[in-house]
Amino acid sequence: MVSAFDRWGFPAFVIYLVGIYELLISIGIYMPKFRHYGLLGSFGLMLGALSVHMTFGEFDQLYGPIAILSLTLITMVVEYMLRGQQAADKP
Repeated sequence: MVSAFDRWGFPAFVIYLVGIYELLISIGIYMPKFRHYGLLGSFGLMLGALSVHMTFGEFDQLYGPIAILSLTLITMVVEYMLRGQQAADKP
């Protein structure tokens, strides 16, 4: 992983920033109050991963980010629909 960030021209500390960002995203998705923000963070992270891989011609590495991005979008839609249903059920 370090060699990949090196190849892309990122400084070494970016690996730690991405790791902390991923940890915060996972905590946010786990907590219902912050799930929306976690999903948005995941969406942004995967868009970044897609753009880096496409910029450097690593098209064989796109499957993971595309799968996670798709699952994130599905989860966002389901979460939105559930929130709308819960609002409609309240008197």
